[in-house]
Amino acid sequence: MTLIACPECNAEVSHEEVSCPHCGKRIRRSTMGIMGRGVLIIVCVLVAIGIVSAIIEGATKTPAQLKAEMAAERPGSARAACENFVRRHLDDPDSAEFIDRSTWPVIESSPRHFEVTATVRARNGFNALRLGRFHCTLEDRGDTWHADMIFQEP
Repeated sequence: MTLIACPECNAEVSHEEVSCPHCGKRIRRSTMGIMGRGVLIIVCVLVAIGIVSAIIEGATKTPAQLKAEMAAERPGSARAACENFVRRHLDDPDSAEFIDRSTWPVIESSPRHFEVTATVRARNGFNALRLGRFHCTLEDRGDTWHADMIFQEP
């Protein structure tokens, strides 16, 4: 049996008591045992280590590395933007099947300007399934893409 001090009169009271037998003060018991506290401390320490390591990893990248990462992501983003713009120009966008998207050529014609050639199979206005090639001229505006021009090969 463990004895604890009453918060009101400081008399020694059993930890199993609900109230102090001397003054009647209700004794609050911790709902979390020693094991629960240990687990909570370990979890907090692991979370703190994860946060610190993420901050350190992000801080250790040089500007050149960050620029290279952004440049590597741009072709994929340009392809996705071209697909969205082409889909808007189709008669039946739900029938669109974009073919080999990862192989679509992406050319950076000037900084932040890209040319993408997309291949898509979709139904036209007569409900016939056609294979088409679209050329997108895109501008990367940071958080959005702007289509300067989209045309379909005859």
